[in-house]
Amino acid sequence: MGATSSRYIISGIGGSLLVFALTTFFASDENGPSVSGIFNLGNTCFLNSLLQGLSSCKTFFDFLAKVSVRLKSKDPNDVIVRELKAFLRFLKEGKETLRPNALVNSLSQRFPHFGQQHDSHEIFYVIQESISEVNKRPLRSLKIPDLNGMEKEENLKNPFHGLMSTEVTCSVCGHKSFTLESMFDISVTITPSLEESFKILSTEEIIDDFQCQRCSIEASLEILKDKRHFPSEIFWKKVETLRKSLERRISVDDAEIVIFRKQRASLCHKIARFPDILCIHCKWLVQGPLGYIQKSTAQMKFDLNLEIDWLMQKKLCLNPSQNTVKYELRAVIEHLGGSLGGHYLTYRLNSGVWYLCSDVDVREVFEDEVLRAQPYMLFYERVK
Repeated sequence: MGATSSRYIISGIGGSLLVFALTTFFASDENGPSVSGIFNLGNTCFLNSLLQGLSSCKTFFDFLAKVSVRLKSKDPNDVIVRELKAFLRFLKEGKETLRPNALVNSLSQRFPHFGQQHDSHEIFYVIQESISEVNKRPLRSLKIPDLNGMEKEENLKNPFHGLMSTEVTCSVCGHKSFTLESMFDISVTITPSLEESFKILSTEEIIDDFQCQRCSIEASLEILKDKRHFPSEIFWKKVETLRKSLERRISVDDAEIVIFRKQRASLCHKIARFPDILCIHCKWLVQGPLGYIQKSTAQMKFDLNLEIDWLMQKKLCLNPSQNTVKYELRAVIEHLGGSLGGHYLTYRLNSGVWYLCSDVDVREVFEDEVLRAQPYMLFYERVK
């Protein structure tokens, strides 16, 4: 189920010459699609496994092809995205085993110690940040009024990009506040099943020092009743601003509040906008009995299909058609070894067939082998 040969390809991309020393080592049917391997250039299995995972997601490949990169730019972000586009294009062809030299060199500009022990999740974020910079997508926390504006401003939507909602409810006055934050993945704790891990993510937490704006406004209005302590112009301006905020249920600047009240509150995380590709990061490192960080040996069940409508923050849903959330598994990155090192490999779907990719070694596998993996990262693509 494999073949070997060698040759050199010289390709001009982005104003520079990329030289790939290519040795064929791939899995395929005689006339069917193939999956290429990737050479390990020295502790680069973490990158190889991520590249296999990314290339399994058609939505990401199509998106990346549309991202505009300045061809002659030497900016590290432009260089990373340019080399990533080139490499994934070769990888998608499935003809040759590739050496990712040019991509590794570009990442070394952002990663001074690239080539030491890193992890796939770490490099995933480096790549996403570079894409965001090139695509002019800000990574920032958002207030609710920004959401509609952000939807209109997007020219090219990163399929990994979603919005995480944090809802805080004051236990005294019942006031609810929402904050939206950009996300490119979801990190979950290890439990017997992925579904259980999601439930833990959305479980309410109790916080004791929440600064409730509604309680603070009401307390400030009580103090402002004694207007002797304030000049009349300042008094009427503050009173009017605070009263309107209560009536219209809108937030005010902290500068308008005279006194702040900290109350007990509940906090809950949900998803306000699901991404087209859901990347799940499984946190296997835990604190051992003696306080040392170690890798959990537990097994976590996950499925080929994922339905998580219940995790949606429907109060903030902009598009009712998004209420149905179904995903299909595209790739699984697994880490073999302990907390101090090991090896990364990827199970990836290609044209309906699952393959195990471990650097240059590629072989076809059955679904049950995929589902027995200890997942470090999972890539689910949304079904539309």
